[in-house]
Amino acid sequence: MRTNRLIIQLLFMLLWFLPAVCAIAAPSMRGYTGLVVIPTARALDIGEYDFGVMTEDKGISHANDIFVTYSPKQNLEVGVNAYQSPSDDKRRLLLNAKYMLADETQEAAGVAVGLIDFTNEIDASAYVVATKSIVRRARLFKNIRGGISGHAGFGIGEIDALFVGLSAYAGNRVMFSIEYDSRNVNLGFRFTPVKGLRLHTAVLGSGDGDHIGLGVSYTRKY
Repeated sequence: MRTNRLIIQLLFMLLWFLPAVCAIAAPSMRGYTGLVVIPTARALDIGEYDFGVMTEDKGISHANDIFVTYSPKQNLEVGVNAYQSPSDDKRRLLLNAKYMLADETQEAAGVAVGLIDFTNEIDASAYVVATKSIVRRARLFKNIRGGISGHAGFGIGEIDALFVGLSAYAGNRVMFSIEYDSRNVNLGFRFTPVKGLRLHTAVLGSGDGDHIGLGVSYTRKY
């Protein structure tokens, strides 16, 4: 517990000193756009799609999440995630959808509603979430700017009750995040070595200890 608190304190310091130059929607560990697990009020641009493979096992290494997400029209994204729980040999197809009700502005937060696993293969969730930039285009180094965004929402189902998160960007290559997903605190890190390609690392909380999540995703426009 003491180690977890120290990690969280250090991450808050990083979030403060490494504030996002641009708010880019990117996949969560589960495929829908978000942080580690929680969704945000940002979505893929029309015609944009991403796909990826993530592992979030504890003690066993295999692909828990194999997903594709696509935006067929403005403010809407739909996706499918072939998910396998660490405790289940069967892979299940989870269908996700998100619709942005309001775009983020200088004065107001963006708002989105969504459904995760809406065919209830495991545990369907409905949610509403708001996202707002807290720090915009802060100068970090000579040619690198950054920013911080806050995210808060409420869900029913697998994501149950209040969830919150902070994300901090350095340029358009590095992102740190911390979130409370209504049950656990998760830490996330993303690195974009080339345009569209993202490497994901996360520390996911669980009832009997934290475990590491790893993955790779690619985003492009059709």
